[in-house]
Amino acid sequence: MADGLYDDYVESCMGAGAHSFSDLNTDTIKGAIASGSDYAENLTTDQDYTDTGYTANVCYNSEATQTLTSPTIGTVAARTFDAGDITFTGVSQDASKIVDAVLIYKDNAGTAATSPLIAFWDTGISVTPNSGDIIVQWNASGLFKW
Repeated sequence: MADGLYDDYVESCMGAGAHSFSDLNTDTIKGAIASGSDYAENLTTDQDYTDTGYTANVCYNSEATQTLTSPTIGTVAARTFDAGDITFTGVSQDASKIVDAVLIYKDNAGTAATSPLIAFWDTGISVTPNSGDIIVQWNASGLFKW
């Protein structure tokens, strides 16, 4: 696994792609915890939250997704996106599925089939679910840079 932006998101930023541009400041942007043993990300072909196999591969209880708060877009020179750290409360999924990634996506009114993927983040996370909280702290330099 490797951190990265999904190709369709990058294309949408340039006016192409399957989805319209996601406004990181005003749209509802969420993070979903995932197990890399179940979800083999494909930054080239995965476009929507359903492409992740979210019902089986992403932790699938109510605590599995969190809305990103305090979104911040850096300057043109910095080219960064940042948000407040997020806490997934009481994560109790199968302990054999290590949580080792966060999917960033635009929530289209809870409709997974039309919720575009934005970024895949797996830097510094590896947690065995034990009904405790999983706190995701983004890099000091931001969630991602382009």
